[in-house]
Amino acid sequence: MNSTAAVSSDGPAPPDYVQLGGRQVHLRLSPSARAQLARETGSLEIELEVYFSCYLRKRVRFLRAPHEDVVDRVALSDHVNLSVRMVMTRACLVADASAEPELDALPVIRRRAFVPRWVSLHYTGGAWFGEFGFRR
Repeated sequence: MNSTAAVSSDGPAPPDYVQLGGRQVHLRLSPSARAQLARETGSLEIELEVYFSCYLRKRVRFLRAPHEDVVDRVALSDHVNLSVRMVMTRACLVADASAEPELDALPVIRRRAFVPRWVSLHYTGGAWFGEFGFRR
């Protein structure tokens, strides 16, 4: 499950590319995100969630621990990891789209097809922000 590309927070800056889910992912970090990655002392899991339901949602989540069902995971520093997770709702209830329904891991055969090509991370005002995409 773990990819190799670990970077020490005392060592060089995070790489521009990481291997995740069989794909080379371009890691775009703002200067403030690079600085915050070096300062992180607690666990931080940056999860790229691909959510299938009546609609497709993608979001970047900043967690203190990984979910058990991540597809792949790579270390960005001693304390920060990047992971990808594919989930689906148990039922498609459009009326409850804003609620948080129960999720199941999505059984994906060609998981590389659902791993993004790029991830952009920002840190401002004491909070992390991120986005990812599938086109270069």
